[in-house]
Amino acid sequence: MDFMITVFSVLLFLVLVVAVVGLYLVLRIRHIGNIVGTFECWIRDKQTDTWTSGMARFKEDELQWFRLVGFRPTPQIRLPRRGMVISVPQNFGNSPYVEIVIEANGQKIYCTMATQWYNGLVSWVESEAPQPRKLF
Repeated sequence: MDFMITVFSVLLFLVLVVAVVGLYLVLRIRHIGNIVGTFECWIRDKQTDTWTSGMARFKEDELQWFRLVGFRPTPQIRLPRRGMVISVPQNFGNSPYVEIVIEANGQKIYCTMATQWYNGLVSWVESEAPQPRKLF
């Protein structure tokens, strides 16, 4: 009988741990996704890497990217807005998604996103406020 109680206790503990971890992941995704300027996109570092799904967010002076399934509450990638270069989009036939290359701060990232978010990203980069002139 004691063996059955121990097994039941361990199983109950594991179920509770899985439930808490699952709840954290769901709440994290909802929190990040509910912030204005957040959109779904997939990234990879090189052309041969696999795609990783996540969410990107426009901030005032940087583009932040969060892994969709992860435990970090902070962004995994931060790209400064200043000096960001975005390639011409490559279409996937009739798909509403495009692939682009984003270069910023010495990083080169391949990114796939919906066409509407590509248009928003380009507008966001181009609409940066002018910087004051530097005097000699």
